[in-house]
Amino acid sequence: MFMEKDRKTDLRIVKTREAIQAAFERLLETAEFSEITVSAIARAARVSRKTFYAHYTSTSDLLADMAQKAVDDIAIEIQPEGELRNLDNWMEQFVRTTLTTMRDHPHFSANVVRSMPAGAFLKMFAKPLERLCEQELAKRELALTAGHEYVLSFFIGGVCATYETWASLGCGVEELDKAADLIARAATQGVGQLLEPNPSLS
Repeated sequence: MFMEKDRKTDLRIVKTREAIQAAFERLLETAEFSEITVSAIARAARVSRKTFYAHYTSTSDLLADMAQKAVDDIAIEIQPEGELRNLDNWMEQFVRTTLTTMRDHPHFSANVVRSMPAGAFLKMFAKPLERLCEQELAKRELALTAGHEYVLSFFIGGVCATYETWASLGCGVEELDKAADLIARAATQGVGQLLEPNPSLS
């Protein structure tokens, strides 16, 4: 196995991993995630199985690396400007940036997400997104209270589920923008404040 530092800096390693990821994405256009084998990915990437295993232990490991790349892109997009020290502003920024980055990221097109087993998308993103949230909150001098891991789990789970729902419905870009606005409002205002009385129940 390559040393982790070499993985990130050696151009040959970067190019090989990009080829493997691109091959995987192409296969997901016509096959379900569960049907795609390491052999198929290696053939599509024009590398050997040995080369695949030098970079990844499994297709799940490959997906996890792709997820981390997307989270790294989200981190770059979130700017630690003064006005974002306000928790509500930061939450809105995080929701919109996360959803649009997922949408625009080549690794997680709607087709790729639809091909994943139920819950796999959230499982991949939960830990790296939680770490990102903690880092960003610390930058903004926002203290983490006792039990914050439950709140972050609820928050991150909702954002990921929103993207999964959008992908499964096959809706357009405008629909995801609307969903981002709604989820941002739910996160900052509380779900209860978004619910209106039903006249038929009065």
